[in-house]
Amino acid sequence: MWASGLFISSSAVVCFIVPASGQTREPIIGIVSQTFATTPEIIYNVLANDTTFSSLLGTYTFQGNSTSDSIAILTPGQQLPLLKSQTGLECIIHDSGDIRRRDFVNDSTNLLTTWKVFLIVWDPATGSDLDAAAKRIMHLFYKSTSIETLATAQGLRARVQTMIMIPEDGGLHQDAVDILDAI
Repeated sequence: MWASGLFISSSAVVCFIVPASGQTREPIIGIVSQTFATTPEIIYNVLANDTTFSSLLGTYTFQGNSTSDSIAILTPGQQLPLLKSQTGLECIIHDSGDIRRRDFVNDSTNLLTTWKVFLIVWDPATGSDLDAAAKRIMHLFYKSTSIETLATAQGLRARVQTMIMIPEDGGLHQDAVDILDAI
């Protein structure tokens, strides 16, 4: 006889009852911490604090010669104030996303946002840096997808740009949850 059960509480404890030799055993209990990318700030906090990802980032240099890692949350079309130059791999997280509607049989509706993250290769970064960064993001954010959006002409400083789409209902990998718990 197969029997299964699911219990979710505020601590997200999940109990599975599994068959063994035709009889039901005691529940196997495991803690599942499921967090979602519901805001661009969550994405930023995960990426900026992930040592694997941040080691791939380039550098912003601002007027006055102060520097920071090349990662920012921006409104589409907005520029960073006082930016003098950028080198290496840049990560731009849009503060607005694509919204889709999910309707249910009981007339309830969910509006779900897919966030856009752009990875831009500036000199001296390479496509290998971009691929490594894209793969790391896709590891940290479930259901994310990537598409190359721009290949630039030879001689320009920006070489290629890739857009990664992160749906808010995709969930975070445990590595991302651990990063958020640590900050």
